[in-house]
Amino acid sequence: QNGQNGLNEHSQSGNGLSHNRALHRVAQIRKFILTHRPATTSIPPSPTLPSPTPPSSTLPSTTTPPSLQT
Repeated sequence: QNGQNGLNEHSQSGNGLSHNRALHRVAQIRKFILTHRPATTSIPPSPTLPSPTPPSSTLPSTTTPPSLQT
């Protein structure tokens, strides 16, 4: 209850704590990926970085419809 009261009284500090927790979790995930998987095969954790294989954009170009194949 003390934590909830603190968040209600200080909304800015509460949001800052939650934001810091999210950043810390992302940092842990990135560190886990970097330590447990090779950098060449690991998918970039940040959505801004171009992923090696975008699933939606490359599938239509690489796979042809059955009607065109036959």
